[in-house]
Amino acid sequence: MINISKSFLIEQYYKKNKTMKEIAVILKCAHETIIRYFKRYNLKAKNKSEACKGRRKNTKYNQIITKNYLIKEYIVKKTNACQIAKEIGCTHKNILYYMKKFNIPRRNPSEAKIGIPKPKSFSKKISKIKKKFHKLHPNFCKGKNNSMFGVHRYGKDSPAYGKPASHGKGAYYNNVYMRSSYEIKFAFFLDCSGIKWEYESKRFYFEDCTYCPDFYLPEWNLYIEIKGYWRDNTKKRFDLFKKIYPKERIKVLMKPELEKLGVL
Repeated sequence: MINISKSFLIEQYYKKNKTMKEIAVILKCAHETIIRYFKRYNLKAKNKSEACKGRRKNTKYNQIITKNYLIKEYIVKKTNACQIAKEIGCTHKNILYYMKKFNIPRRNPSEAKIGIPKPKSFSKKISKIKKKFHKLHPNFCKGKNNSMFGVHRYGKDSPAYGKPASHGKGAYYNNVYMRSSYEIKFAFFLDCSGIKWEYESKRFYFEDCTYCPDFYLPEWNLYIEIKGYWRDNTKKRFDLFKKIYPKERIKVLMKPELEKLGVL
């Protein structure tokens, strides 16, 4: 049986900052043997934060994977995380870790699939599934079977009054849910520019509808509306807002303006 002195353990574990497993390798014994001697000598084991002090962190990719590099590859060139990982020689999880670290927003599924052709069998399968479903349920959501049959609610009586719009392909950015990829990219642009912003901070109420601008910039006391295109109802709400609140400063940024700013 190996006899391990208390002074040896103190020197290796506390002074040289070696782990119990490393000490076991030096003495060519089991890890459990070192734990047993620690209990015999009433030596306290370090917690995780104490054990990490004085140890080098894994900085293998810190010099390669920089914020500028990821913006250039992922946002400008639109290379996906797996392709970037292959070029560097790491896993795609490393790339996702650094993207989260630098607050770089990920593309939503629809943006990621741009340029990738869908298989021909995909649309055929969907049409077959729809046909089977309608054969089994011929009266589905038609006429009196529809829960909204004969119900017409407008203005304040509408269940959607004062609630955010349900349309759009949204995602989270910095724990804030945004309803479009343009809004996410604009928020990222503001963060990179050092501009403070608030998302949907105030809702304006009218008789039959409500309006909530996308962004508010407190430094300029300015509202920003991000639009890919105008729907009829949203254009009416916007015009009504400008008519009732003429003193409120608001600016609309559509695709051409966002491209000029370098957001898209």
